[in-house]
Parts: sequence; structure tokens; C-alpha cells
Amino acid sequence: MFDNSSETERLLSRLGAGEPEAIGPLLDRPRSRLLRLARARLDRRLAARVDPSDVVQEALVDASLKLPAYLRERPVPFVPWLRALVIDRLYMSRRRHLEAGKRSVAREIAPLAGGGGSGATPLDHPDARGTTPSRVVIAAESAERLRLALSCLAPADRQILEMRYFDRLAFPEIAARLDLGLSAVKMRHLRAVERLQAFLERS
Repeated sequence: MFDNSSETERLLSRLGAGEPEAIGPLLDRPRSRLLRLARARLDRRLAARVDPSDVVQEALVDASLKLPAYLRERPVPFVPWLRALVIDRLYMSRRRHLEAGKRSVAREIAPLAGGGGSGATPLDHPDARGTTPSRVVIAAESAERLRLALSCLAPADRQILEMRYFDRLAFPEIAARLDLGLSAVKMRHLRAVERLQAFLERS
């Protein structure tokens, strides 16, 4: 069943009223349900390459970035909206690993310092390869803006984003390096992305 509970509605209302602290519990509530969905829908050929919990985490990052638009429009109930984001992420994983020229797993996301790729977080910037000069300029300007934003984050936020997108570390590897639990690392990552997005919006 979809979660249409009063608690979810209360958290959405708090978020819409300008209480950003509501985003954590709002996105945490359906996490286990979304994880079951990701496990059930994950292409079995990707089982050794793709962690369903990473798919869910990336979908929740997408959700955090799209929440302002969702709150304005409320096109569908909240949890079905999250389910659609998870399914989109599963499709992207399948296309990336099985359909796009069998690319290496290491090229899963274009980091700020690297080449192009499919956008996932504010750390991804436009792919300038094979495009017009104006797009090359836009890509360079975006990269510079993101570098500035990163430099303004707290060290802990900057550290986890750099480990994830520069060093290309999976969440379990980051957890081991930071001596933290996996869920704590994923939450810290989500918070860091939210703060980066907030900085970019303010600037």
C-alpha cells in the first residue's frame, strides 16, 4: 500500500511552511519500502554491479532536489512519486551498464572534475563533448560555480562529496574509511547534497 498517512502529510506541510528539518524524517519513512522495490525490480544481470540501497539513496537525492517543484504541484501522492524516482534510477542503471556500449562501472557518474554523464546531483555538469562552443562555456562556468560551492561547505560535507564523486567510492567503502555505519554515511551524503543545492540556489 502507498503511504498516505497523516504523518507524511504533516511532514510535507512542515516542509512547505519553510521547515527544512522535516526533509530527513520525510525521506526516511519510506526508505525500507523503496529498498524492497529496488531489490524486486533490479535486473539480475546487474546484481554484482549495482547495490539496491545505492539506487534508493540516489533516488532520494533526486527527490530532495525536486521537492520544491513537487510541493508546488503535488501531481501524485508522495510515496508513488518516490517509487517513480526509484524506477527511473533502476532504468538509468540498466541503460548505463547493459545498453550504453558496456561502459565501465567506474564511469557511473561524471564527477565535477571529469567528463560528461547523466545528471544525478548538483555535482554533475553539462557534457561539453561534441557540442557547440556556447555549451563548452556553459559547462566550464557550471564547473567553476560548483567548485566555489564546494569550497564553502563544511569540511565534513565536502569530504563525503569528494569521496563519493571525485574518488568514486561506494557507500560501504566510505563507511569503512570514516568508521561510520552505512546508514549514517548515506544520511550524511544526503545532507551534504542538500546543503550544496541550497548554496547554489542562494547564489
